[in-house]
Amino acid sequence: NGDSYVKAVENSLKRKNEPLVYTREEIRRIIDSSINIRQKALLSVAYACGLRLREIPLLKITDADAAKRVLIINGEGSRRTVMLPEKVIRIIDEYKRIYRPGIWLFESWRGQKYSVRSAESCFSRALRRSGISKRGSFRNLRHSFACHMIEAGTDIYLLQRIMGNHTIKPTRNFLRMTGVDISRVKSPIDDI
Repeated sequence: NGDSYVKAVENSLKRKNEPLVYTREEIRRIIDSSINIRQKALLSVAYACGLRLREIPLLKITDADAAKRVLIINGEGSRRTVMLPEKVIRIIDEYKRIYRPGIWLFESWRGQKYSVRSAESCFSRALRRSGISKRGSFRNLRHSFACHMIEAGTDIYLLQRIMGNHTIKPTRNFLRMTGVDISRVKSPIDDI
C-alpha cells in the first residue's frame, strides 16, 4: 500500500534527524577512556550537568561549590545552577590536586581557559578510544544526559531549567526520544 510506504519513509527521516543518544554504559566507557584526569573531569562535568560545549570554557573554579553540591553556569545570557553529583566532585578534587588550575575550572597547560575546540577534541579522542561504533560529538553528552534524566523520572519543566532552555520545546523533544511508557505513569487517584 502506498500510504504505508510514505509513512515508513517519513518515520525513517524523523529518526535520521533525532540526536544520537548514548546509553549509560557507553557514557561510562567514554569517560573512562579519557587520557588523563583533566579530560575525565571535563567529560564528567559536561555529562553530569548537561552542559553545552560553549559553556565549558566559561566555568571558573569558584563556580563549582562542593559544599552545596552545585555548579553555577554563566552562559547564553543567563545564569543557572545545576546539581553537582558527589562522584563528580571527587573527580574534580583529584583533577585540581594534580593540575592546580588558577582561575578557570578547565585550563590549558599555559593557564588559559580550555577552548571549545580542545573540549570537542577531548570528547572525540575518548570516543575513539572507547571502541564505541556510534559516531557522535560533544553535544551528544548533553542529549544523553537529558534522555537519561527523563528515564529516571525527572520532571520535564525541572529538566528545562537544569538545561537552561528558554522554552519547553527542545526539552520536550527528548521526552519523545526516550519512549517513556505512558502506561507506567501513576495516577493520583491510585493513592486515594
